[in-house]
Amino acid sequence: TFPRIYINHALLLFDVQETPAELKFTAYDPNQPEAPAQLIFNKSRRTFLFPANDYWRGGELNVYEIYRAWNY
Repeated sequence: TFPRIYINHALLLFDVQETPAELKFTAYDPNQPEAPAQLIFNKSRRTFLFPANDYWRGGELNVYEIYRAWNY
């Protein structure tokens, strides 16, 4: 779809917990700053899941890395 880019939201990931089945990322969500959000990567399906909230119905979504380090 270039030159149209459909990135409409960003999260800041700051922690991860790994289990045999998934990676659970803890994130800062600027739309809901009062509590950390959680983003889940399902290893077997190779998909990201984001729980339902005020602005998202919940389910699978595409994730793109924007920054990796403070000096990127």
